[in-house]
Amino acid sequence: MDYETIVLGIVLIIVIYALYKLLVLYRKKTELPYRKKELLTKHELSFYKKLRPLANKYGFVVISKIRLADLVEVDTDKTKEFAKYFAKIKAKHIDFGLVRPENMEVAYLIELDDKSHNRADRIERDEFVNALCRKTGYTLIRTCNDTSEVERVLSEN
Repeated sequence: MDYETIVLGIVLIIVIYALYKLLVLYRKKTELPYRKKELLTKHELSFYKKLRPLANKYGFVVISKIRLADLVEVDTDKTKEFAKYFAKIKAKHIDFGLVRPENMEVAYLIELDDKSHNRADRIERDEFVNALCRKTGYTLIRTCNDTSEVERVLSEN
């Protein structure tokens, strides 16, 4: 083998290696470590199937997984206070809402409670959500996968 063939071989190996590294880098930048998941848990889906006919009976549409920050806003323009209070609502959700279809106004909020709501952290969260709903005028209905409490509230109003 002559010198030029050896140099050409080395250059070719370097180019192929560089292209390989670029491809690996590109894949890492475009890789998204996510997968699809169901919107509702089995427990929530079971409740939704019972809630939907009841909502239809009273003229409401059911929505689910409503972020508290989409229901209420922080009533301050002070940067530090805004961030502090927004942090308390930005990642919390309400399980279901009953809305008026003509204007999408939320009429009722529904929280499904299970045995996890007996934990100290959940009790604190539930007390916060209850107080927030009272303060902002939302009617919050708490139930354990039973629509009878929802029907009672709807029939009274």
